[in-house]
Order: sequence, then C-alpha cells, then structure tokens
Amino acid sequence: MFGSHIVFEDESLNIASNLDEIGFFKNIISHDTFELAARNDKEKLTNIFNKYLTDKGLKQLFGNNLLQKNYKYIGDNYIMSLEDMSVELIKESSIGDTIIKDYKVSYTYVDNNNKKHELADYYKLSIVNNKIDEITQRHTP
Repeated sequence: MFGSHIVFEDESLNIASNLDEIGFFKNIISHDTFELAARNDKEKLTNIFNKYLTDKGLKQLFGNNLLQKNYKYIGDNYIMSLEDMSVELIKESSIGDTIIKDYKVSYTYVDNNNKKHELADYYKLSIVNNKIDEITQRHTP
C-alpha cells in the first residue's frame, strides 16, 4: 500500500503556499511517470509537471537531467513500484515574493524480486506565485 505524508520539523516553518509539494515529489519519483519518460512522451510529462512549475522550472526540470537521474535508477534496478514516501520540510524562508523550501524526500521502491530499496533525496525549491521556479536536488543533506 502506498502512503505519503509531510512532516514539519519546526512548526514555525509554514509560510502560506497552495503548492502541492507531495504531488510534485510523487511525480518526480513515480514509476508511472518513468514509463512516460521511457516512451519519450514529453507532452504528457509537461502536462503533469505544468501544474507545479513555472516555464523556467519546466525548462530546468527537463534540461538538468533531474528526471533522467531518477528514472535511470528505476530502469537499472528493475523497479516495479513505489511503496512509501515521506516528505519532510527541513527549512523554509522567503526573499521578497520568493519562498525557498528545503525538503528531505524518503521513499521505498520495490523491484521485480520484491527487494526493497530505501532512498532519500534532498531538494531545494524556489517558489514564485505558488509554482516552482527553481529546483536543486542532491543526495546528501
């Protein structure tokens, strides 16, 4: 069963935003989205991510190989499903109209042999007008 939740490490970290970060992260690591990428269906991928990203964010997502890195792991390890995902807001700040949020996204993939792969990625999102304008991903805190 797939479950996901968002954890606020510090209750003071909660700048108002209508952005669905969990949906964004789920699509970044999803096996279903991987299949669209494998078919090179850029139109459907753009439609999925358009609700989360500005034009600049879309260009960055498709241009900096962030999706390709995640999807390469799925393909190389014969991942069949995403079992669990946890999204933890680590830090939040704002500069003018830009909200900056640092996240830890932990998740478990299950491969074709039912072996579980527990992974975590760290993301920094710059949000403008409730859409992600810049994305940075790293694998260590």
